[in-house]
Amino acid sequence: DEAAAQLSACLQSLAEQSWQPARVVVAYRGALAEALDAVVAGWEPRLPLMRAALPAHADWGAVLAAGVAQADGEFVGHAEASSVSQPWRFERQVGFLAQNAQFDVCGAQLFDVDANMQPKVRRTAPEKTPRSVPSLPYRNPFNHATVCCAATGC
Repeated sequence: DEAAAQLSACLQSLAEQSWQPARVVVAYRGALAEALDAVVAGWEPRLPLMRAALPAHADWGAVLAAGVAQADGEFVGHAEASSVSQPWRFERQVGFLAQNAQFDVCGAQLFDVDANMQPKVRRTAPEKTPRSVPSLPYRNPFNHATVCCAATGC
């Protein structure tokens, strides 16, 4: 099952992070498919997992809010079930936020990959304020699957 393989790869990448989180929240809507539930159960002994199950009709914002509400620590990182993060991703993002208290959030570019983890599409994000300000009324400049934020600013 492709979704289960993606979720397992995501959790593997979280286990391999150079900065380890206090908690990994798996937030979802409705009942998990059997294959996905088995993946989460298999990772529970290896990661500090917590499940946040929402009703099937919950919107995406409610799912994100539930994940943030269950987070533990000074910083919150976001990843999707299909996200595979570089092993240094959270170390760099948390380090940036810890050293730059004037910022509450940071993100990164990302690659959409195929089943063999080969990049298909690169989604960049503006890196300089002058480039991002004009787009703010029309577009969020962050790739939400790459966001890391101070827990007080999420």
